[in-house]
Amino acid sequence: MKTEITKDELRTAKQALPKLKTLVDALAGVNGSVPLGKEAQKAITVFEAEILPVFVRYKEIVTEGDAMYKNRDKELISNASTRMFRIPSDINLLESKFKHMVRASEHKTKVLREQGLSQSEIDLVNKPVTEADHQELAEKIDTLRDEEASLKAFLGDAPIFDTELLKNTSVYPESTGVS
Repeated sequence: MKTEITKDELRTAKQALPKLKTLVDALAGVNGSVPLGKEAQKAITVFEAEILPVFVRYKEIVTEGDAMYKNRDKELISNASTRMFRIPSDINLLESKFKHMVRASEHKTKVLREQGLSQSEIDLVNKPVTEADHQELAEKIDTLRDEEASLKAFLGDAPIFDTELLKNTSVYPESTGVS
């Protein structure tokens, strides 16, 4: 029976399974080997009937999680990882280019002013850096930071690696098989 498991369910199952196994093994050891009264035996049987399905379900969850991890899309994960680590460089490059553009504009303005041009004439020849330019840079950086957060969420989603977490990233698969 294949079901969708969550990362939290898998974590819980992996943490609880060894303890439940110890408990189930202990209960199996008690059955028949320890003389108990009818009430005690009934209580153990009821308790065992409650614990065994949980133990079996957690084993299924761990098995499914292990299979998901084994069958993960290694190429997509590699692409996401590579992209995530490239984003800080992309942000630095954008900021560096912007600073260069500002400095070049300021230098050109200075040279044109020294040549005797008025500010209105300078503005015709040398487009000044505007607040809109600053806003555009900020938006590009915010978009990259959002992409980085999505990539981190995807990479932290082992063993599930939900591709929906990659929406709005440059590594989102074109066809996810959803119809």
